[in-house]
Amino acid sequence: MLFEFRSYQFGVGDALRYLDLLADEGLPIVTGHLPFLGMWTAESGTLNMLYHLWVYESLEDRAKRRASLMADERWTHGFIPKAFHLIGSQHSSLAVPENVPDWLETAIAGSRQVVRMQQTIFREPPDGWFLLSRLAFGQDTTSENEAVLRIIAGGRTSERIVLTKTRDLEIAEFESRDLLNIADFGPIATSCR
Repeated sequence: MLFEFRSYQFGVGDALRYLDLLADEGLPIVTGHLPFLGMWTAESGTLNMLYHLWVYESLEDRAKRRASLMADERWTHGFIPKAFHLIGSQHSSLAVPENVPDWLETAIAGSRQVVRMQQTIFREPPDGWFLLSRLAFGQDTTSENEAVLRIIAGGRTSERIVLTKTRDLEIAEFESRDLLNIADFGPIATSCR
């Protein structure tokens, strides 16, 4: 199993314009090709950030699916020219799982469906917030609700990405973490209801 954790940074106001375009046409196209798990906005740390998580069977599966997406003219001639100029910068990390909690297992099972956005895009989920942390290799995690992904490309390979589903912002002692608000669509949001 291979995860891709992507982050897009926007200028002030551009994230909302991007999300409107994504809701209107982009998400049903991209999720027809790529296995989507979830999307978050930053509530702390670097703002005007949009994070999303995808899951693939392998690097070959990712390459095949991305080629299929790039062959879809609705994406390349429709969505990309309208929306991508709003993105200031992009970053992608490929990672393998070290810990897959129940909420992520449930989301993975639902990741092969086309996703359509709800009218309400972001809200506090009933089960709390998500924390995004980066751990150095060898640093322990503390909660069964933590998804731990070890970076294999697109970052320091000695680091792990940790997504923690929590209501208690004091649970973990990480050197750095950001509070994320999950989008109200997709398999992870569904697993948190």
